[in-house]
Amino acid sequence: MVHVPMPGGAGPTITELLNGNLHICFLNVATSAGMVREGRIRALAVASETRLPDFPDVPTMAELGYPGVGTTAWQALFAPAETPRDVLLTLNRAANQSLYAVAVKEAFRRQGMRAMPEMSLDQVRSWLNAELVLWRQITEEARIDVG
Repeated sequence: MVHVPMPGGAGPTITELLNGNLHICFLNVATSAGMVREGRIRALAVASETRLPDFPDVPTMAELGYPGVGTTAWQALFAPAETPRDVLLTLNRAANQSLYAVAVKEAFRRQGMRAMPEMSLDQVRSWLNAELVLWRQITEEARIDVG
């Protein structure tokens, strides 16, 4: 395979894939799920630890013999560093509660997304620090200059 850098993100990548100029690419589920359902593109594998509920017939990379390939895309709610802890706790509680709203669950499902389990502020901080360590290691091993 030849790596083809695609400036502009998923949009140009999808265009080139649909036009036949790319034969394979990595896309996130939120971007590609609709086109997979429509049969415009074919999902070959998922990079998650388990198969996705909306695509149970699509194997994981590990099942295909490539363990450790892929990452989990995530979103997080951030606030300025000087934000008082009581405000952070209120925001954390509200964010966690919102994940139970039917509209949020449905919006996530449509995009092939799954909410992480509720986390306390300390759990979020610990998880984020582990992600930073992982990505530092990856960028150092791959000799990627992140500026």
